[in-house]
Amino acid sequence: MNELKKADLLYLIMGTNPFPNLISVITRVKDNGKIICICTKETKQKPFRRLRSILNKLIGKELKVDLVEVKTDEIEKIEKSINESLISSTSELEKDATIELNYTGGTKVMSSVAYNTFKIFAKLNKQFELIVSYIDSEKEKMFYESNKNDGWKPNSIRLIDLKTKYKLNVLDIVSTYNNIKNINKNIKAEPYNQKLAEEISNLFIGVSKEQYDIGIKFLEEFFKGNFKKNDKIKGEKLKNEIDNILKKFQLLKNIKSCSDLVYDDNEIENALLRAFQGIWFEDFIFKILLELKEEGILDDVVGSLKKIKGDIEEENKFEVDLVAYRKYKLFAISVTSIDKEKDAKSKLYEIRQRSKELAGDETGICYINLCWKVDKLKEEYVNIWDSENPKNTLIIGVDGFKNLKERLKEWILRGTECE
Repeated sequence: MNELKKADLLYLIMGTNPFPNLISVITRVKDNGKIICICTKETKQKPFRRLRSILNKLIGKELKVDLVEVKTDEIEKIEKSINESLISSTSELEKDATIELNYTGGTKVMSSVAYNTFKIFAKLNKQFELIVSYIDSEKEKMFYESNKNDGWKPNSIRLIDLKTKYKLNVLDIVSTYNNIKNINKNIKAEPYNQKLAEEISNLFIGVSKEQYDIGIKFLEEFFKGNFKKNDKIKGEKLKNEIDNILKKFQLLKNIKSCSDLVYDDNEIENALLRAFQGIWFEDFIFKILLELKEEGILDDVVGSLKKIKGDIEEENKFEVDLVAYRKYKLFAISVTSIDKEKDAKSKLYEIRQRSKELAGDETGICYINLCWKVDKLKEEYVNIWDSENPKNTLIIGVDGFKNLKERLKEWILRGTECE
């Protein structure tokens, strides 16, 4: 098969999910090409403006971006508007130019009418190569047809094989769904205290049930007594309380007291305690993801990504513990030190909803907790979302920590089902 040419003119159907459009632009149009977005009154607002904003940032204003406005239910007018745009825009092109329609976004009516209009236009303008394409995020492929390829013979290409010179990061993807001004500025770029994360995580890797129970009792100490009112316990008193617990259990080989940890004294009233109460776990997973980034498995990873406000009051605010990105796919990872399955259920619902708010339905979901077993959680997930094999979902408890890095790597590379 000949290499798929990039388009001189790329048409996009603008829906409420702009991420496939972004993939199309950075992989399917020439540097000096032109983009025309087929929009409704609604999608020419936030979705179109957000796409154009990120394209200006990535590519620059030299890339021409225009729109054609249509109404979703007026078939003849949609066809007329697209046809008139094609005639006008192609009059400026060379006779061997390539024109592509990516019909992933929009309603079924819009996609169908645009698809048929392009094929009719191709019959009357055989000097051009016309391509119609569709991005299937679940299958992680782009399906396409060309009038120059055996009479519109269907083909496909893996998304990861689509070439681009532009590098996307987590915030680029998130900004296609959310106003970037509403995302917190203090995104975590590295673990808070890697030493503490390594020490505590070792209490739960490849251990017996008896050892596991001791580790859980150790962590529970940081939620008892004075720690329930951590605004009342500060400075040296807080450090002494922590030191007493460390001395009582003597579980951490290289941390015998707070003096063995490096931390910011200005944050001692809350950050160090929070580290023992659960941030250590997030840091443990963060370190693994950063290693996968170093190995080229991930393109980007950030921690504590928060939407601090909505464009309108009714919009949901959210926080995702860790967010990773690998070539055209986003992954949301929720980490919790909850150790009882019945208590962990609510967090499972939470990460599913937050991942959708973060970047749409196809965001990969990973839920990592301190439950000894997670069989009931997996059953719950299947029962609630009515699928034997939920795609892109990974649920891990302590029994999966021994080969955790490999399981995360496999999930990222293959988009594994709930296992």
